[in-house]
Amino acid sequence: MTKDIYRSYLLVLEDEKEKIIIDFSKIEEFRHQKLNKYKLEHIDYFTRQARSEDELRIILVREKVIDIKQAEKGKFKIYPVKREKIEKFIDGKFKKVEIPEFADESLEGIVIAKYDYLFESDIAIIDLIEKKIKRYQFC
Repeated sequence: MTKDIYRSYLLVLEDEKEKIIIDFSKIEEFRHQKLNKYKLEHIDYFTRQARSEDELRIILVREKVIDIKQAEKGKFKIYPVKREKIEKFIDGKFKKVEIPEFADESLEGIVIAKYDYLFESDIAIIDLIEKKIKRYQFC
């Protein structure tokens, strides 16, 4: 059985009931940088702007990406996705709409500013890789 190949990713706020897609590319501060919500490096760049997950929630509420009720629940995750286009009847016309198909499992954690020290030290990076290389999922 072959494993699906995913080339796109999405940052989501997930609880038991739903996955809320975080579209940070609509935030004015990041719009001029042409950040793409489907690129892993752009997701990491965006999440690294916050020092904690709570601060990230505050940024998203302040910028009206999510509302307060959504911010109070769930955990941030990054999911590999396949992007599929389907036709949907919207405003009296058929329009092509992109629907993400989520992988079964998410990536582990998000990158936030408090972990920046891990990427500034060669020793920290080597230690991290040595720990992760033993895990099948990481490889």
